[in-house]
Amino acid sequence: MVARLSTLSPASQRLVGDGDVTATTVTPPPPAPAPALAGPTTRALASQDTFTRLSADVTAGTLPAADAKAISTGVGELGVIGEAEALRGAHLAEQLPAADRATFQALVDAAPSETGKAFLYKALAAGHPLSEVQTFAAAITGWDDAKLESTLSLSADLAGDGGAQNGVKQQFEASCVATTAQALRGETDPVYALAVRSQNTDINQVDDTDAFKVNQALATEQKHILEDVGGGKATNRNSFDGMGVMNDKLSSVYNSVSQYTGFTYSSVFSPNLTDAAQADVLCDGMAKQLQAGIPTPLAITSDWGNGGHAILAVAVEGTGADQKFLIHDPWDGVTEWVTRPQIEQGTFSIAGWNRLRCYDAVQPAALPS
Repeated sequence: MVARLSTLSPASQRLVGDGDVTATTVTPPPPAPAPALAGPTTRALASQDTFTRLSADVTAGTLPAADAKAISTGVGELGVIGEAEALRGAHLAEQLPAADRATFQALVDAAPSETGKAFLYKALAAGHPLSEVQTFAAAITGWDDAKLESTLSLSADLAGDGGAQNGVKQQFEASCVATTAQALRGETDPVYALAVRSQNTDINQVDDTDAFKVNQALATEQKHILEDVGGGKATNRNSFDGMGVMNDKLSSVYNSVSQYTGFTYSSVFSPNLTDAAQADVLCDGMAKQLQAGIPTPLAITSDWGNGGHAILAVAVEGTGADQKFLIHDPWDGVTEWVTRPQIEQGTFSIAGWNRLRCYDAVQPAALPS
């Protein structure tokens, strides 16, 4: 894949189509410290940590023990629910008025599996009102775990573990940031993920000559995010005149879905793209967030920093040189593991790009009222 695809820019650069720079390059600031997020280093540990944190709610009688077990088990499964979402969902359930809490509990009790129960808490964590959670519960009635896990996200989480799943693909030449925002919301909001998959023919397909031909609803939303939120220009994938998102709009794009993800976003750039030590700092920051179950937007570029691409990290495994990150590429719609050494040394290749430019650090957003 030629490295001319979807574009976003550091500082005051604006990059288009094939990576032409139309403004003066400005050196970005050094990386900021990663947010203070405690998190275990494997899915199994994350599951145990979640159960420990929820135990106080069980003891207090505000969360059934069976629900705590279901949620915690879901945290241990790739593509079900992250620890941050699990804790948020349990908290929001506790805050429901008594009658609504009883209604929600009836939905959870009726779910045929722990995975189904976890997805209901995840829907609540995404800020949906009870009426929408009820509609969602009805829509997934009778689904087995395999269908739940393969349908209720927009990245292809399961592909990283050899599972059968397709992921969302950008429908325009320069809509990688917009598509990453869609995938970001889809990772944390199963109601939205189901709606996107239901309203489109195949989110993993695209007509390079007509962005609206295969997935009209998906393309319409991508165009809105790219142009109206990100200030870019949407053109067909076989075009050379699309325009991506400037740095001062990048966080705005991701923050446009904060009410569903539970976090606000701020880009943290590397001051030296080819310095392994600087890449290591960024890896530390994104690993800490992923260990806490927080999908993390990334930007990648070339050794020279001309041009770039937005992608989404959805999971992390291991530590040190054995650490690997599960990354969704919106250009090809695929999700694959990339190792920390590959990132540090610039030896990975995603859509033709090989250097980590930045990750988006998070802060908790306000809980929905």
